[in-house]
Amino acid sequence: MTGLESDVLPLSPDPAAAPAPPYFHPWATWLSTVLVALLVGYVFALTPGDPLDHLRWPEDSLERLAGRDMEMRAAMARAPRWERQLYAFLSGGEESVDDWVRWHEELAQVSNSPEVELDRLILLGEVGRTTAVREGVDEWEPDNEAATRRREWITAAYLEPSLPRATGRALITEVRDELPVGWFADALVARIALRSANTVAREQADSAILARGAAILSAGAGCRRWVCCSRWRVWPTWP
Repeated sequence: MTGLESDVLPLSPDPAAAPAPPYFHPWATWLSTVLVALLVGYVFALTPGDPLDHLRWPEDSLERLAGRDMEMRAAMARAPRWERQLYAFLSGGEESVDDWVRWHEELAQVSNSPEVELDRLILLGEVGRTTAVREGVDEWEPDNEAATRRREWITAAYLEPSLPRATGRALITEVRDELPVGWFADALVARIALRSANTVAREQADSAILARGAAILSAGAGCRRWVCCSRWRVWPTWP
């Protein structure tokens, strides 16, 4: 045997890998979903009057609440089947997405913010309602440069079959520069990245959505903050 061969020891077999821990703690997931359902039911179903009347900062509050719900849905897709069924039962499934769309439509009647219509169309696009997105784009008459850009983002993300990579990178840069960090920005970036074959940008956006949703479900801390907030009047302090 050569010196090299005599110095090399045979590799010992790898020990059996320990089973991976559950993605979510069952008690925390159950608690989180129950509290979310109860809180949404209290404010939007059991309180009198228009639900939007209970929000001190309607645009910001509705955006954050809808975004948190969609992030939880994304994270829940990786949970065990029983947890997914529980969340679907408590959250109302696709019907709650319809509620988010409806509340954005109501808010658009009294708000001049282009983000309200942008968020509504992103919600429609993410649940595959392309016809409704196209109708919304056709009916949207921007009255300023910011609204015009947002209309272009929606068209690129949900109505164009493909985009040049350079165009996609430019649009993603605009979105990141102008929109706050959250589900709506990441969902829009992920769609534009998909259309422009930008795998890195898409994975980063998807990972950010999943991480925020997993943090809410695994710790239950998000729901405890929701319960402590009086009708969401301290939403701007959410990290």
